[in-house]
Amino acid sequence: MSTKDALIVAATRLLDDGGPEHVTLREVGRRAGVSHNAPYKHFADKTALLEAVALAELRRTATLFARAGENPDATAALRTAGLAWISWSVGHPHRFRLVYGAWPAEATEVGSQSDDTWAGFSTLVARAQEAGSVPAGDTDAAVDGIRAVMHGAVDLALGGHLTSAEDARAGAEHVYSGHLELLAARTEAAAGSSAERRTLFGRRR
Repeated sequence: MSTKDALIVAATRLLDDGGPEHVTLREVGRRAGVSHNAPYKHFADKTALLEAVALAELRRTATLFARAGENPDATAALRTAGLAWISWSVGHPHRFRLVYGAWPAEATEVGSQSDDTWAGFSTLVARAQEAGSVPAGDTDAAVDGIRAVMHGAVDLALGGHLTSAEDARAGAEHVYSGHLELLAARTEAAAGSSAERRTLFGRRR
């Protein structure tokens, strides 16, 4: 592992321990087993270091989505991807809040990597639309809606506001799975209605 990667790992562990305020370049250097000046050779400041942490987590998420996408069953692939992301988010709340919190405009690499990562999720949603488990139409709008449910479920779970499950992760997973079931039911109902109309207007008079 390179010194830079070791510093990112150390920073990530410090972040897990107590949030961004717990991360200092001096302590990161100590945890990584390098001099207290070494981090400054790789990162201009703490913001740059945290940006590197966020990038690493977004790439990790991209890998989760890619693995889920290996499943030929489009419905199962979308469900797996979302559940994997929820598990990561609830299990690493400080990373979740760092990655999806506000970033300065100059943090363009984070924005670019985020777009690339969620493009993978968008592909899964498009596949589910083709399979009939997500309503057809604007894929971007469908992705935004599903992501809103995922993020909202995680936020509520981390705040202890989901009381229908034994733990935060199970609560958020239940919300997501339930949403996918509603989408599938809505698609099925629309298909049934369309078939009924075809039958009605296809009758001879």
